[in-house]
Amino acid sequence: MLVRNIFVMTIIYTKPIVEVEKYIEAHREFLTDGYEKEFLVMSGAQNPRVGGVIIGKFWSMEEAEAFAHTDPFFVADVAKYDIVEFVPSKYAKEIERYICKD
Repeated sequence: MLVRNIFVMTIIYTKPIVEVEKYIEAHREFLTDGYEKEFLVMSGAQNPRVGGVIIGKFWSMEEAEAFAHTDPFFVADVAKYDIVEFVPSKYAKEIERYICKD
């Protein structure tokens, strides 16, 4: 069984929320595509609303960055990404399918 690395992607808005909201629908479509391709595990807005958090599974930092750099928020320069990679050594059985690939 191969173990993918998990990436925590913190999105920080760099423009006022009124500017960010112009790209919300495109960003949601971007996320939907990530779920359909099985890169993403979960995502949501930060509270307070200063950005978002995405948890994904990728084989490398380069793959995670390439994915992030296609986000309409990133492309429109209304947000930046901070990406942290970690190799799961322990995890709940319920999320094993998000980490392992046969």
